[in-house]
Amino acid sequence: MAEIAQLDQSALNEFFTEFDKHYQAKEYADAYPYGIVLFDQGRRDKDFLHHLASVSVFTNKRTPLLKRLRLWAEQDGVDAIAHELIAGLVHHLGNEQENREQALLYAQKNPMHKLEYENVRLHVVVFKTVASGVYNFNALKHSFNIPEGHNNLNGLFAPLINQYSVLVDDVEAAKAAIESLEHVDVIYNAITDPDRCAEALENAVQLCEAFHSIPVVNHPSSILATTRDNNYQRFQTTRHIIYPKNVKLEAVAGNCHALIVEAIKEHDLSFPVIVRLSGYQGGKNMHLITDADSHDFTDFDAVVTQSAKDIYLIEYVNVSFTDKRLPDANLYPKFRAFLAGGKLYPIHLFVAKNDFNVHLANSEDLMSKNKWLFNLEALFCTSPEKVIHKNLWGALEKMLRKTNLDYVGVDFAVANDISGKEGVVVFELNSAMRNWMSSKRAPKHVRVAWEKVTRRMHHVLCDKAKVPAWKFYLPLDSN
Repeated sequence: MAEIAQLDQSALNEFFTEFDKHYQAKEYADAYPYGIVLFDQGRRDKDFLHHLASVSVFTNKRTPLLKRLRLWAEQDGVDAIAHELIAGLVHHLGNEQENREQALLYAQKNPMHKLEYENVRLHVVVFKTVASGVYNFNALKHSFNIPEGHNNLNGLFAPLINQYSVLVDDVEAAKAAIESLEHVDVIYNAITDPDRCAEALENAVQLCEAFHSIPVVNHPSSILATTRDNNYQRFQTTRHIIYPKNVKLEAVAGNCHALIVEAIKEHDLSFPVIVRLSGYQGGKNMHLITDADSHDFTDFDAVVTQSAKDIYLIEYVNVSFTDKRLPDANLYPKFRAFLAGGKLYPIHLFVAKNDFNVHLANSEDLMSKNKWLFNLEALFCTSPEKVIHKNLWGALEKMLRKTNLDYVGVDFAVANDISGKEGVVVFELNSAMRNWMSSKRAPKHVRVAWEKVTRRMHHVLCDKAKVPAWKFYLPLDSN
C-alpha cells in the first residue's frame, strides 16, 4: 500500500465528525470513505474499529477493509483486535480456514475475559472456543459472537458470580490465564459441540487435567462422547427408548451426493433418510430425502469444499399425528426436556404442520392460533407425566444421567416401535440447546420452566465448589 500523507489533527477531527455523523444517521455509504481515511491515518480505538467494520458489512465493502486489516495484523506487537476483526469479517465470506487461523491468534493474545463483582460469592472459569470456525462479527450490534458450538447458560448467571471466560484454543495461553487468577471455585465448560469443536474440547480436557483439583461442570470428556453416532451406539437398546440409527461420514470434502447414496446402501438405511452436516443447530444444513436422486447436495458441497465436515445419515421415524381440530393436516411434535443436576425438567413443546423439521418459526403461529396445542405445552411444562407416561419420562431421565453431564438437553416425541409398543423417539441429545429464560418470545410457562433449570444449575455450581448457596437473583424474580 502506497505511503499516505499524514493529515493534521484538526483535519482528522473533522473526518471523524463526518464519519460519526453519517454512521449515527445510518448513512453507511457516506460514512465508509471517511472511515477508511481515518484507518489509513492510524486510528485504532476499539469503538471506531467496530463501527468501521459494521459499515464495511452494510456497504458490502469487507474486502478492501480486510486488505488493510491483514497488513496491520502482520506488524509486530499488533493488538489482538486486528486478528479478531479479520476472523469476524471473513466468517461473513465463508472462509472458515482463515477464520480459525485468525481467531487462534486472537485467543493466544487475549485468552481471558473477566466479569467481576465487588462482593463476589463464587469464582467460575468458563471454557469457550473462538477458533472452531464460527467466530462471527455482528454488524448490527458491532460485537462478536459464536453462533455454534456453545450454550448460553453462563450469560444467565446471577450477580455476585465472577466469570473468567477462558479461550481454550491455545492450551498454554489458557493455562497461563487460569494460573494468573488468585482463586477459582469451579470450571464450567460452555463448549458443547463434539464435532465442530473436537480440538477445543480436547484442549479443555488437558486443562481439566492440569487443574485437577478444581471441580468441573459439564466435563469436556463427557461432551466429546455426545456425537450423534456415539449416542446411538450408547442408547439404542435402552428400554422405552426408540433411538433412530445414526451413521457418520467423516471429514467429507466433496462429492457429497455419491458418498451419501453409497453410505445409505452400505448401512441398509430405508428411505426417507435425514441428511445433515455436523456442527449446526436449529435445522440448518439438513434435508429429508425420499430417494437417491431427490437432492443433489450442491449446498453441502459448497460448505465442505471450504472446510471438510462430517455428514450424518439419520433413520427417519414418523412421529406425526392427526387431529379433527386440524383436518387434513399432519402434525409433527417436538418436546424438549433438560437434565440439570441429575433431575429432568420439561421445557417446551413445538408442533409444526406438514413439516418434519420442527422449530420455533414453523410452530409459533400454529400453536398461538390453536389454544389446545398451547394448553398441551403448558400442561407438559407444569406436569410432564400427565403428557408423557411416567415410565417413558423415567426412562428419558435415566438415559440422560448416563451421559455423565450436569446440563444436557433432549428433543423427542412419542411413537410406537415396530412391535407396537410406545416409546420415546430421540431426535437430538446435547448440551448446545440455548436457554430461553429471558426470551420475550417464549410464553411465560416456558420461561418459568427454563428458570427452574437455571436456578438448579446455580445450586449445582455451588455444590461442586462446596460453596454455600444464596438467594440467587434471576430475571423472572421481578415478574
